[in-house]
Amino acid sequence: MELLTQSVLSVLPQLYEQDNNPDPKAVVKFFNPCGGGTWWITEGSWTDERGMQIPVEEPDEQILFGVGAPERAVDFTMFGFVTLGDPDCAELGYVSLRELASITIKPFGLGIERDRHWSAKSVKAIQEGVRQ
Repeated sequence: MELLTQSVLSVLPQLYEQDNNPDPKAVVKFFNPCGGGTWWITEGSWTDERGMQIPVEEPDEQILFGVGAPERAVDFTMFGFVTLGDPDCAELGYVSLRELASITIKPFGLGIERDRHWSAKSVKAIQEGVRQ
């Protein structure tokens, strides 16, 4: 499954665009199909080898993770809300697409998936649902 698509990129705000938003929306959801591990993503940007954000104005010159990316891009860094199975340890934080794409769930050999039926939802509403 493609974790990142052009349709996701077209609606996902760049990193730090929602810093002043008290309740940002999670526009994409990734999950472990075999158990704990869900990432609700609110923002994301292409990043270079130093982890620095690449300006959105740079043209797409390569294919990375199945979509067009700037030539300097080596990863796609995202911010959102995550739970790895324990609601008391759920938190906001950063995750790299390369990291998610590298996960193999044993013994089945499956990977992290993107919820293709997900509709944007406020992070506060997600947090309330997780902690109930």
